[in-house]
Amino acid sequence: MNVDDYRRATANAMGEKGPGGLQEKVTELLLGLGWLTFHDTDSRLNPAGFLDVCATRDGYLLFAELKTSKGRVTDEQREWLERLDLVASRAPNVLVHVWRPIDLMDGTIERVLRGRRAG
Repeated sequence: MNVDDYRRATANAMGEKGPGGLQEKVTELLLGLGWLTFHDTDSRLNPAGFLDVCATRDGYLLFAELKTSKGRVTDEQREWLERLDLVASRAPNVLVHVWRPIDLMDGTIERVLRGRRAG
C-alpha cells in the first residue's frame, strides 16, 4: 500500500464525531495553531444547518462544515455556506470551507490554518 492509498483508506474509515473523528482532529489542530474555536456539542437549539466550526485568529474568521468521506451537505447547510461564501467574497479575512477526512490526511486543512496569518 502506498502513501496515497493509506491516506484514502484512513480517510474513508474516519467518522465525523467521536474519539479519533474529524471534529476532534480539526479541533486539536485549531487549538494547537492558536485559533480560538467554537463547536456547539448540542446543536438542537441552533438554527438548522449552522456549520460545525467557527474559529478566529489574527483577524481571520473561519467557518467550516465537517463531513465524512461520503457525507452530504444538507439544504440548510448549503444555504449557510452560500451566504457565508458571499460574505467571504467581499471580506477576504472570512474563510468558508467544507472539509472531509481526506483534507486532514493530505494536509489541506493544516495548510489553510497555517497560511492565514494577518500581518
